[in-house]
Amino acid sequence: MAIVSPVIPDDEEPFMSMPRMPLPTMPGGRDWMGLLPPVAGALLGAAVLWAGRAALPAPRYATALTIGGAAMTALFALWAFIRLAWLAHRAWRAYRFRSGHPNAAESRELERREELTDSQEHARAVARGLALGGAFDLGRPWDVAIDANEQVLADCSSDYARYYSEDVHPLLPGTGVIEGSGGASAGLDAAPMERRRRLWARGQPDLQWRENQSVRALVTQRRVLVQRNDLHWLSFHYDAIVAIRPELPAGVLILEFESASPLRLAGPASAVTAVAAVYALFGAEGLRDHPGLEPLRIRDSGETSEAEDASDPDSEDDDGAQSRQEAVSPA
Repeated sequence: MAIVSPVIPDDEEPFMSMPRMPLPTMPGGRDWMGLLPPVAGALLGAAVLWAGRAALPAPRYATALTIGGAAMTALFALWAFIRLAWLAHRAWRAYRFRSGHPNAAESRELERREELTDSQEHARAVARGLALGGAFDLGRPWDVAIDANEQVLADCSSDYARYYSEDVHPLLPGTGVIEGSGGASAGLDAAPMERRRRLWARGQPDLQWRENQSVRALVTQRRVLVQRNDLHWLSFHYDAIVAIRPELPAGVLILEFESASPLRLAGPASAVTAVAAVYALFGAEGLRDHPGLEPLRIRDSGETSEAEDASDPDSEDDDGAQSRQEAVSPA
């Protein structure tokens, strides 16, 4: 079964994206150019008003020109004032931010970006350890029962969501699972396939991201376990994945399954889950070549070693450690 990371068309971007607040920046040239239309309109209105009051055209048009010019001047002047006030507020916020005085929303965004950077550094370490033979394990968590040979790669918080319509709901806790070659995957659609066909025959259902919440994510080399706010645990096994869509610059990972609603993880767990899933599906080659992991600057470190071995006959007596590093290392 081929597992791909397809390119999302522009009209499907909301499926992938999450709203993020941009940090304040100083207004640029285009922003200030936006003042030209209202200022030009106000000047034109003032000219019409002056022409009406000076009775330059026929006297019977003077009143109409005066009223029209006054209204035009007032409207465009108000537009210019609002635009100028917005630019001044933006410049003030950018100045305060650069001076080390962010507001509450900007502080949260800075924390999110710092968490994203830390999670990507951790994902690089996990990728390196997995590619070199799976030598990465944070140790067994004593509050969660996992298999004896499962390696814990991350235990952190994450933003969790599932993608489905109001007519197709994930199973309630304990009502059912599907079995894959590696075990059960939880949180599956309860609606039978025939019901789904009827829904699509009537028109596209109201699909959107639901169950948005902050959860605990326990990432292993086999699966990602999610503890929802209702304390129910869900397991998503990598061998049940049909499509994997990492958007690591945004800190978002989307996993799609054959018989389960798509899963979205955002935040600290997204990068390391993407690394673990890609490694489980594609091996070390996936860590090196998968385009979704490009932000981690993962590349083959064995090519240089092989080139050096070919040019140095004495290197053939080495124990082959470098040749085993088909693995990945950050740039």
